[in-house]
Amino acid sequence: MKQAGDYLSKGLETAFYEELHKAMEGYICDKLMLAPADYTKEKAGEMMVSRGVKPETADKFISIIDGCEMARYAPESDINAMEIQYQSSMTVISQIESSIGNNANKKDSAKKALMLIFLLSLSLSMSAQSWNEANDKYAQGDYTSALDSYLAIESSDMVSADLYYNIANCYFKLSNAPRAVLYYERALKLNPSHEDAANNLEIAKASVLDRIDEVPQFILAQWVEDCKYMLSSDGWAWVTIVLFSMVLLFTIGFRQLAKRKARKTSFALACVIFMFTLCSLAFSLSQRADALSEDSAVVLSPVSSVKSSPGNTGTSLFIIHEGTVVEIKDIVGDWYRVTIADGREGWIPAADIEMI
Repeated sequence: MKQAGDYLSKGLETAFYEELHKAMEGYICDKLMLAPADYTKEKAGEMMVSRGVKPETADKFISIIDGCEMARYAPESDINAMEIQYQSSMTVISQIESSIGNNANKKDSAKKALMLIFLLSLSLSMSAQSWNEANDKYAQGDYTSALDSYLAIESSDMVSADLYYNIANCYFKLSNAPRAVLYYERALKLNPSHEDAANNLEIAKASVLDRIDEVPQFILAQWVEDCKYMLSSDGWAWVTIVLFSMVLLFTIGFRQLAKRKARKTSFALACVIFMFTLCSLAFSLSQRADALSEDSAVVLSPVSSVKSSPGNTGTSLFIIHEGTVVEIKDIVGDWYRVTIADGREGWIPAADIEMI
């Protein structure tokens, strides 16, 4: 097309139409992967339409080819006609590129989606098989092999509360109470209502060296916390949706009912239910935030000296042992400021703990 443009600028009419004809045919053969020996303008038009090009665009392409052929053998057109033909050719090429390109992109996207679905299905199938094999090994008392299988599933990011629970059970059976505590805590982080994990966590904590009395929580705060974990985050989300639907229903009733008393009742109910809606939404979001937070950890070093400041030069305040759960308050380099259940706090190295 560049050469045709040069001929146009020089006013070389015959050369222009010959070059334009050659360029258009070469372009469409290349675009449709059509051998020059098999090319006809009619066949090219049919192939363009089958590839997603609009019929009017294909007709315009054929019209340009016809115009070039006529002008080559009956040169009567002027420079303006040449410019119009050149611009029309560029427009048609742009439309063909857009149509065939979008169609190809859609096909590529569909292929990628199918491949993704296939790989996901394969991954789920393999994960389910690995899960069953791990469960069988655990049932047979081969806790080491079962643990390896469970950890392999974890490494593939197919995590769940039940997976963490089973890993914790394996560690506990293998007399590794600190790591059992870690994984029971992880299971409860994903599913705070997992009763088996909560019960086994207490048993595992009884096997660790430190016995730390928790600071009593204010009764109202404890009550709110208990309410928050009555349902899962998803459960509270569904409650929020149902309650909000009721709010909308009573709001409509308030606007539509004719009797004053009925309107007042509808308005009052809408207000009360709206308050419960906000509470359930807060519980759902709070649980979600807890699950995503990284503000607690388990000590896995046999002995960890808690310092008064970050660094080995700090004064040793007290000693904690593996299996102790700590709350992260601050981070400075490779040191964490932590608080333990009885309220004491200090700094320990990052290497001594693992995040829940």
